[in-house]
Amino acid sequence: MAGPLEVAALLHAGLIDQHAWRSGLAALTDMLEAHHLLAVAARVDDGKQSQPVMRGARLTEEQLGVFASSSAEIQRLSAQMEIGRAIPTEIVVPNAIFYRSRFYHEAVRPMGGHYSIAARPTRSTFVVACRPQTAGSFSRAQVRTLQSILPTLEATLPIKSRLEHLEQHSSVLERALDEIGDLGIFLLDQRRFVVHLNRAAEQIIQAEDGLYWKRGELVGARDADTSRLRRTLWEGSGKLCALSRPSSHRPLVTRAVSIDAASADRLWEIGPTRTLLFVRDPNKTGHSDFELVATTLGLTRREATLAALLAQGRSVAEAADEIGITVGNARIHLKRIFSKTDTHRQAELVRLLFESKP
Repeated sequence: MAGPLEVAALLHAGLIDQHAWRSGLAALTDMLEAHHLLAVAARVDDGKQSQPVMRGARLTEEQLGVFASSSAEIQRLSAQMEIGRAIPTEIVVPNAIFYRSRFYHEAVRPMGGHYSIAARPTRSTFVVACRPQTAGSFSRAQVRTLQSILPTLEATLPIKSRLEHLEQHSSVLERALDEIGDLGIFLLDQRRFVVHLNRAAEQIIQAEDGLYWKRGELVGARDADTSRLRRTLWEGSGKLCALSRPSSHRPLVTRAVSIDAASADRLWEIGPTRTLLFVRDPNKTGHSDFELVATTLGLTRREATLAALLAQGRSVAEAADEIGITVGNARIHLKRIFSKTDTHRQAELVRLLFESKP
């Protein structure tokens, strides 16, 4: 059986190794001779506590889900505990009261719990070890054992919670970027080196036809293209830049946009982003040239389609009918298009689309 030092080592290693984290919680459970253990951590942002993340040992995902549905009861219990002190939970809620509660009968008892010891390592974390009635209550020595591991839990639980949140957020963001379609998106750091690219961008790089990724830097097929691309990336002004291609295909259309610190912080979870580069391969889209240009100007697909139809001479009513939306809806979209393209009238928008065509 692992001792406190081994458990501490596993939990610290678990910050970057999920297997070590699970092994550390299991070893702590064994060390306490508990049936199972539940660790709860809630991130605190701007003083507001988020939905807690629950991890355990000797508990299935379904059982963790039951505890998650009882998070309000767990938070009320932990709120009554002194931070940094391990105690039998009966000190907080007398057994005579606890054993009559719905929480005990619906969550604790079905999981094999009856006796328990708990601790609140930090304001936003909580750990409880449980065992069935047949195993008897926890000893004072086991309470001291839990107390001895609290400094490690204090250091690791909040960090682990934050890391898991970042991993989940990053995964969602990556999927969102991949689902955008045929628009290649590159995230670049302060040196304008690539830190992330979506699936469409990977396909553009793999094609090796007009845009290349060499030692972290994006380059064009010719020196002139590379110079123009570098200037575009460093300016980040949103101007269109066409990159010639060795094949007979039409040039790649690119647009680089610098992002502010707040937006950069939100994307930091994928990489230290300072610039977004959008790349469209005209040969891989069934959209018109106007739709291509409109999309690279930052418009949504619906807005780009509307803008393209207007550029082709349709009225707002005709464009709305072709898209399948009301005229009122089309006018709302048009206002957003004006705002995003810094134009004020349809004539200005149409002129911008004609001037921007590759």
